[in-house]
Amino acid sequence: QKERANKKSYDLGIQKVAQLGISGLDKVDGILTLDNQGAANNTSIIVDTLSSRTSTQLNAIVGTLIEAYRENCDGTAYPNTFVISEADKMGLSSFVAEQQPMISKFEFLLKAFREQTNNPNFEIIASRYCDVTRNDLGETRYALYNKDIDTMEMNVNIPFTSTSFATANGFDFESVSYSQFSGIIAKRPKEILYFSY
Repeated sequence: QKERANKKSYDLGIQKVAQLGISGLDKVDGILTLDNQGAANNTSIIVDTLSSRTSTQLNAIVGTLIEAYRENCDGTAYPNTFVISEADKMGLSSFVAEQQPMISKFEFLLKAFREQTNNPNFEIIASRYCDVTRNDLGETRYALYNKDIDTMEMNVNIPFTSTSFATANGFDFESVSYSQFSGIIAKRPKEILYFSY
């Protein structure tokens, strides 16, 4: 049970590192903290939650986000992933309009992104670390990016590994766990665009 608890703790920790990096350590950035590697931060387009918007506003925001992204990367790529706050995603489960009671705001937004990017595999991911109360960024931050090995990568050179149980005092059995990993490396930082408020 202790090994499972250690593995669960590691998994949660590596997830946080992938999102936020490790503050205080240079070059161990997460997907939301690549500013110092050249990722741009737009603070004018998203100024509040997406779930608080009307269907008309939601319809317009996708084109605006894609246009800002394409401008940022000089038109060389389209995004395929949008990371939003977990709380905002939950709010997007409400209906987009009374006239369309079977379509949620989330479905509406996802369909619009897929059509704008011409990518049926475009995905919207919820992360609790986007929320200002869950990060040290001082702002709620969304990320629009091209999830591709040529754009960014995170290396886990040595996965979670436990040593064999042994005893140091002839009574208690112990083991040690270790891993080796990097932060997110932005190879094409212009293909990563933040929207913060």
